[in-house]
Amino acid sequence: MAKQLTAWGCLIMMISHLSHAGQPQHNAVTVLAEAKAHLSALPDHSIALLQQTELLDQLPPDQQAQWYFALLNAARRLANLDTMHQALQALVLLQDTPSFSSRRTEYLNNLGAWFRRHHWLLYARASYQCALAHASDPLDQLKSRINLAVIARNFGDYERARALNLEALEQARQLEQPRLVAAIHNNLGTTALSMGDLPAARSAFQQAMDMNQKLIRRASELLSGLNLLYTFVQQKDDTPYQRLLPRIKRMLDQYPNLARQAYLQWIEADHDWQDQQTFSKERLQALTRAFHDINDVGIQTFLLPVAVALKLDVSPDVADASQLSLTWLNGLTLCQWPDRPAEHP
Repeated sequence: MAKQLTAWGCLIMMISHLSHAGQPQHNAVTVLAEAKAHLSALPDHSIALLQQTELLDQLPPDQQAQWYFALLNAARRLANLDTMHQALQALVLLQDTPSFSSRRTEYLNNLGAWFRRHHWLLYARASYQCALAHASDPLDQLKSRINLAVIARNFGDYERARALNLEALEQARQLEQPRLVAAIHNNLGTTALSMGDLPAARSAFQQAMDMNQKLIRRASELLSGLNLLYTFVQQKDDTPYQRLLPRIKRMLDQYPNLARQAYLQWIEADHDWQDQQTFSKERLQALTRAFHDINDVGIQTFLLPVAVALKLDVSPDVADASQLSLTWLNGLTLCQWPDRPAEHP
């Protein structure tokens, strides 16, 4: 009888849980816990939960800071710049809390990412430099150096980008951070590609892809694999291209991603154009749409020579931040900020 009652009790609890699924939560602590639990796998769900800002009055300032850090990280994963902006501004008012103090470097690196997405490179560099200056943990220092290498490449200072990446690579190995080692190899590949060094790019992307496969990091494996595939096309090396292409397509079938699918469309177009030299009007229109689906200025920039060959009038989707006010940044006294970024009027 006791076992039957226990079974009935579990069933009732399950029915109760299901009946409340999808309904708004009214307990701020519960909402925050659920949002944190879904940050990596379901960042869009986390954002939906954390947009219930009317619940924030239930929380003390330190937990409010945790709330906005969760919102910031979820938004970064989705490249949701408006929501990142919302969280970054809110956290400036909470910078005296213990949670902010312990995650200061994380905040500054996210701030740098937000500026970089808007192509405000001077501010992005200042954010990353400030993050490095405030980082006491070697891992935080490493992440800031990796970000500074990306900014150097964005500025076209490829030699410095390469030097910073090699320095970061050595440190990542010393700290036994294989995920970051793989990411740095991918960054070395993009830098080599920018420098026109296709053999170095190919080697770096291959190492990144192999490492990400061993680490079971599917999203990173897919990106480095696409970069490698693009390099094969640039080298006009068809055998490895034909060998890798089915694997990339299988990964996209298993892990659908609109931006990566769009990138593949352009890689295939570059490959096919070398043989055909003519495309239908429908395919050209589809490529124009796909270009904007890529949602990555760096990749779009790589593809511009392909667009010129195809006579397509496309340009990288730099976010328009010209009307944004940065007065809220004055409250963040951790860093020295440059004048209004030269990248925008």
